[in-house]
Amino acid sequence: MSVIVAKRGETKLKVLSQAEELANYTINLVTNEKHFPKRYRWIFARKIGDSAINLNSLVNMANSTYPSDRITCQCRYELIIKSLGEVNNLLALVSLCKQQEHITLKNLEHWLEMITFEKTLILKWKENCKSKLDKFPS
Repeated sequence: MSVIVAKRGETKLKVLSQAEELANYTINLVTNEKHFPKRYRWIFARKIGDSAINLNSLVNMANSTYPSDRITCQCRYELIIKSLGEVNNLLALVSLCKQQEHITLKNLEHWLEMITFEKTLILKWKENCKSKLDKFPS
């Protein structure tokens, strides 16, 4: 049976698959010499790659923490907050790259869209987790 289009939403695993896709895409961009010249690679590429990998790890750790009680729900919420901080860090680093004239990123708009979409998914996940956290007794 099909779900009505208006009632469809993002699957819970979309945040996981998007984080992995973003990490892979980011690694492919920062390791490409056409996009990051050698003199900029050690400044930006490693930090951006590490940030994308950390984001993927945090999202996976948060997902592996099942909120069966208040303590585990709080732990998951904190991991989601950290992943939100990491996605903001990634956006800031990419924004710095955008300002450098020697870094040629033809796919910059697509990359920024991917990061922004991941941020939106994490924000929705955070709100969902916060509502679950509020339901547990103190």
